[in-house]
Amino acid sequence: MLKLLTFIVGGALNVNGIMPLVNHENISSLNQNQVKNEKEYFWNDGRTREEKTVIGIPKAPNWHTEEYAKNLFTIDLGKEKPINSILSFIGIKNVSATRWGTEFVAVKNWDKEIPIFIEEQNNIKIKSTSDYYFGKYASIKFMKGSHQYILSRMEYSVYYGYTWYQENGNYYMQFLLNQMVSMFSFAEVVNSVDIGAGFVLK
Repeated sequence: MLKLLTFIVGGALNVNGIMPLVNHENISSLNQNQVKNEKEYFWNDGRTREEKTVIGIPKAPNWHTEEYAKNLFTIDLGKEKPINSILSFIGIKNVSATRWGTEFVAVKNWDKEIPIFIEEQNNIKIKSTSDYYFGKYASIKFMKGSHQYILSRMEYSVYYGYTWYQENGNYYMQFLLNQMVSMFSFAEVVNSVDIGAGFVLK
């Protein structure tokens, strides 16, 4: 009877009357693997923030301007083939915003977690921002809108995307950012997008 009471006090019973065993070594190993699977990548060797801006400046005689800023980042992922992941930016300090004259007409933060799908459809190397496929794959809307005041009007858009490919034994991921501003206006239009110093894949 004494042994039975000791057993009950010493541990909780499951429905079958047997105390479950916890393998702390396996739990520790699982946590370590989760940490190892989170890898950091940076846009440049200096690990400095990248904040991209496009500016539309009024031009006579019709005061119409349309400007683009296209950016392409290629990141070496190493020898392991990438898998479906979650991307989180590192070191973002500013909200992404669009300004018309002195007024901010749009502000937006990136999602904390962005799904990344590694599929056959986006297995392609984009050679430059003038490549036809740049526009095709920079197709995920981040922010877009238009505003009008009497006869003046403006539009803005920001699209992003990503691709991946293998070359010389290594795998690479490309991040595409396509910004546009357009207006009939006496006031300039500015769009800025902060993508931080890099990103984490997990």
